[in-house]
Amino acid sequence: VQRGEIIGIAGQIGCGKTSLLACLLSEMRCVSGSARVRGSVAYCAQKGSIFNDSVRANITFGSEYEEERYNRVLDACCLRPDLEQLQGGDTCEIGERGVTLSGGQKQRIALARAVYSDSDVYLLDDPLSAVDAHVGRSLWEDVVMGILKAEGKTVVMVTHQVQYLPQCDRVMLMGEGRVQFMGTFDDMMLREDVPESMRHLQNSTSPSAVTSAVASEAEVEAEGEAKAKDDTDGALIADEDSESGSVRASLYWQYLRSGGSAAVLVLMVIITIAGNSVTALSDLFLGYWTSDAGQERQTSTMITIYCSMVVIAIIVSFCTQAILVQFFVKASSTVHMKLMTRVLQAPMSFFETTPLGRILNRFSRDTDSIDSQIPSRFSSFVLSCFMLIVMSFVVIGIVPITMAVFIPCLYFYIRCFYLYRTIARELKRLLAVTRSPVLALASETLGGLRTVRAYGQDERFVTEQRRRIDANTAAFFPGMMAGSWLHFRTELLGAVITFGTSAAAVLSVNNGNTSIAAFAGLAISYSNSLSHLLNNSLEMFVQLESEMSSVERVFGYIQDLPQEEPKRLKAKADGQAKADGQESEDKLPEEWPSKGQLSFQSVNMRYRPDLPLVLRDVSFTVRPGEKVGVVGKSSLGVSLLRLVEVDSGRVELDGVDLLGLRLKNVRGRISSIPQDAFLFAGSLRSNLCPLHQLAAETQSVPSGATPDDVMWSALDRVQLRDFVESSGGLDMTLTDNGANLSEGQRQLVCMARALVEDNKVILIDEATASVDPDTDAAIQVGVHGIYV
Repeated sequence: VQRGEIIGIAGQIGCGKTSLLACLLSEMRCVSGSARVRGSVAYCAQKGSIFNDSVRANITFGSEYEEERYNRVLDACCLRPDLEQLQGGDTCEIGERGVTLSGGQKQRIALARAVYSDSDVYLLDDPLSAVDAHVGRSLWEDVVMGILKAEGKTVVMVTHQVQYLPQCDRVMLMGEGRVQFMGTFDDMMLREDVPESMRHLQNSTSPSAVTSAVASEAEVEAEGEAKAKDDTDGALIADEDSESGSVRASLYWQYLRSGGSAAVLVLMVIITIAGNSVTALSDLFLGYWTSDAGQERQTSTMITIYCSMVVIAIIVSFCTQAILVQFFVKASSTVHMKLMTRVLQAPMSFFETTPLGRILNRFSRDTDSIDSQIPSRFSSFVLSCFMLIVMSFVVIGIVPITMAVFIPCLYFYIRCFYLYRTIARELKRLLAVTRSPVLALASETLGGLRTVRAYGQDERFVTEQRRRIDANTAAFFPGMMAGSWLHFRTELLGAVITFGTSAAAVLSVNNGNTSIAAFAGLAISYSNSLSHLLNNSLEMFVQLESEMSSVERVFGYIQDLPQEEPKRLKAKADGQAKADGQESEDKLPEEWPSKGQLSFQSVNMRYRPDLPLVLRDVSFTVRPGEKVGVVGKSSLGVSLLRLVEVDSGRVELDGVDLLGLRLKNVRGRISSIPQDAFLFAGSLRSNLCPLHQLAAETQSVPSGATPDDVMWSALDRVQLRDFVESSGGLDMTLTDNGANLSEGQRQLVCMARALVEDNKVILIDEATASVDPDTDAAIQVGVHGIYV
């Protein structure tokens, strides 16, 4: 490829087009041969990488801000109307992964980033797939054939928009991982194996006067999709809240109740006291055995009694540990299930305004603390406290004068405890809060790693991550130092207690109190253990309270997280249904919907309470079997699936108001193919049928057919059967989000999943945008033959 050339790459999905660009970016290992790029590189991924920052920062992406070039890029990428809809314009925060933007807006920002970089070589991976025809034509003319061609840039563009290939200097046709042809478009048209979609293209395409159409189209898209216009001056994500002061006593009770009933807690306390008491009695019995009175008893009798005590102590200790393990396993499972349920049922607005790292922090560090740290700290604290009480009574009973040493030392213990407790608790909370940004940036960077490397921004992201790690470490090291401070002082006080007890025992014996001589050694031994137990009890309680901040944060989600299906809405909807004489949800037929008639009646909807309406008094009816294409404003899909609840109006399916149904019944009867395909790690079978079964109430299996037959039929309709058969069949392994598939193949798997569900209503959001025209046409025929 020579400098200044515009190369168009075409081919069917999965033929290696994206892999070729990855090879040029050194993101794939060359087994043989070589791939070299001379000069700086700009890269626009098939799904534009958007980072949690302002629009301007996403476009400049570490480069110096040049107003003139920046404005040229905004105009060329049709971003002006979108910025006018955002509070704060290009300084508006667009959220993690660009959650407030449409797919087309994200793609245009990613393209603007590439153009603004003023690089030598531009690698564009299907940048026009996520935009409509008018905007796509404008981007081609103003960006590729405009700015880039005028500046003599080298452009290598993968595209399924074959109408632009005649204007490329050369065309590369790929198939099965090989370059089948590379030359001019005219030469390619002379070949017999030219794809059918290219045969009717002319050698040139005249520009269209679409400037006004582009502007109006972009305005409509901005109006429907820009969700960040509010009163927050462009700030979408707020700082994470953190509690202050001591952990509430009610929180301890709520956590303990998660592990079992009050009766279980009482049983655990009784067994713990019994175990410590038996252990102390066995030690006292040894002292009695060594006394003069004990020497008069038969040795065999004394051995039998002592061994019996030891066996009882072992059995009680085992029972105590078994109960504690079961108790905390149940508590952890219950809390985790509640957290998972609340997060999965949270509204979409929560995920738009909450960084992923903040959520991951609850499921990683906080959950780990609940699973491992809190049980060990709590068990150690409880056992140490009961043992401390028993040993204190034993020592004081043997040498009462030790009270004079215990009381002053206990006072200083408590003083040290309160000083350390406050510091450790707040540092633990600060540690948790500063960990979320670290996880968020790591997740964001991994998601756009190819883009970060292509623009040479590795060091900038590493520097930012180091800054966040430093902030997190700044809360970690003071906690370690505070622990050392406490440990030194408690060890010193423990030594004082041991010395005081020893001195008191010696003085008592010297003063003629020979009755305690046999037990003096036990008292001194217990006093030494007392100091360690007291230290351990204080440290375990402080650490327990520090770890309880994780429970505090998790229960904050469990108790305060808004939910998708508020009771007031369901109650209102139930009342509406009864008033209209509709069937209640309990009487909903199993075969519903049997026809698939959809009706919107005066629907008004907004994404969040503080945002303007995006649907205004929308009314229409879709008859059974009809196929309706929606252009312009979006949001119909999210209102139909109740991803966002409507402000007013009714949405009916076969005469049943969807607002009065449970979300499970609504979403289980409607199939959806999103614009951004998402797959789970696992087998292809588990992705086509997530529950490994075809339930009769949601999916139908033709007579004489098996579930596998249904899945193979769906794969055949989306043109994936041959690929799946050659890759291991339905048991082929998919990595996270189907990373081992091409973008188009991931989208086709999502389409096959919808076909397997066999619902009467299917929502398709630009599902074939990432596939080649021939595959698109075949899929349209297949889908048309199903939904009639």
